[in-house]
Amino acid sequence: MNFDQTNFWLGQKFRRRLKTFSGESSYDRGGKKSEAPLVRSDLGGEAREVAAQKLKIGLYFATWWILNVVFNVYNKKVLNAFPYPWLTSTLCLGTGSLMMLFSWATKITETPKTNLNFWKSLFPVAVAHTIGLVAATVSLSKVSISFTHIIQSGEPAFSVLVSRFLLGEAFPLAVYLSLLPIIGGCALAAATELNFNLTGFMEAISNLAFVFRNIFSKKGMKSVGGTNYYACLSMMSVLILTPFAIAMEGPQVWAAGWDKAVSQIGPNFIWQVNCF
Repeated sequence: MNFDQTNFWLGQKFRRRLKTFSGESSYDRGGKKSEAPLVRSDLGGEAREVAAQKLKIGLYFATWWILNVVFNVYNKKVLNAFPYPWLTSTLCLGTGSLMMLFSWATKITETPKTNLNFWKSLFPVAVAHTIGLVAATVSLSKVSISFTHIIQSGEPAFSVLVSRFLLGEAFPLAVYLSLLPIIGGCALAAATELNFNLTGFMEAISNLAFVFRNIFSKKGMKSVGGTNYYACLSMMSVLILTPFAIAMEGPQVWAAGWDKAVSQIGPNFIWQVNCF
């Protein structure tokens, strides 16, 4: 059961308890008073449970956003000194894959049970994930961090529009209205960005790719769990991306760029790469 389903289920229970508490359910169809007692403590407990769930999700979002900012800052520093986004994207995926392989080997995380059908279904998700990561990294190498975050903030609009027009999912009017300031803000920022260029605007392509990744991955996560699913996704993305990175940039270019970055920045560059 995902969060939306859990929140809906808790909301339905809360509304039923609220009716009972207010007296709407204290009489049966015959007009006789119901014998079921009103349990006020249950109502308060469920309300606290709903509030705790919302707070937990809010903390997850806040933590994700802070870590995303830190990641982009170090990523930008690396790209300023070492402007090879295809390799940096590959290193990012490879490092995450190695960390998960270590956690599986040491039993920190339970090894997922997969089969050929799982990896087949994972392939289109990995393609979308690879396109999204490369597009985001290429964009970040061309524009400022602030502009990158502004374009990233448009991902909810992409998600709603794709779900509506491709999957046929309907949303309340309030959801569509809430997209207007997001779309307007992104458009205004793009129009007034001093360093704007079409290559930097590839962050929008990244948003679209990540939306498709999120949609396609919902079914697969149920079988292996979110963390293991993302680990398998990163591993397949490394295999997809590596030949393209070699073709687009190549080991000779990387070696020359690495030596130049280390000579100009010194050991701090290696530290920045490790943080990235």
